[in-house]
Amino acid sequence: MENGTNDGSGTTANAAFAWLNQRTWRSIGSVSLLLSAGMAWWGIDHLPKDLPMVYFGVYWAIDLLALLVACYMALLDMRYLRLQFALEERKLFRDALGDEAIRRAIQEHREAVARQSKDDDRA
Repeated sequence: MENGTNDGSGTTANAAFAWLNQRTWRSIGSVSLLLSAGMAWWGIDHLPKDLPMVYFGVYWAIDLLALLVACYMALLDMRYLRLQFALEERKLFRDALGDEAIRRAIQEHREAVARQSKDDDRA
């Protein structure tokens, strides 16, 4: 099926994960990347110097978590694109070999190569 899904819509067949499609994880990745960048920029300039280390650590842990979520969403998207490519490649391969004219041409070519190798062996 197209898009690596059962119906070609870009969503999975499992109803519990119907919301999880390419647009959703790209949006989640973009928002988390913007959040991480905004937190890093704001944290450098505006975090008080006398902030307790626990709060400081929690702030930067949330920033790191947002960055990791963005990276994970990027990896998920790359894996999905590879899957789409592999499925399309397999579909094209099956379409090509499913054509009777191509099968006949391949068989004729094999027979011609076999005859040529026999003629070369005799000479």
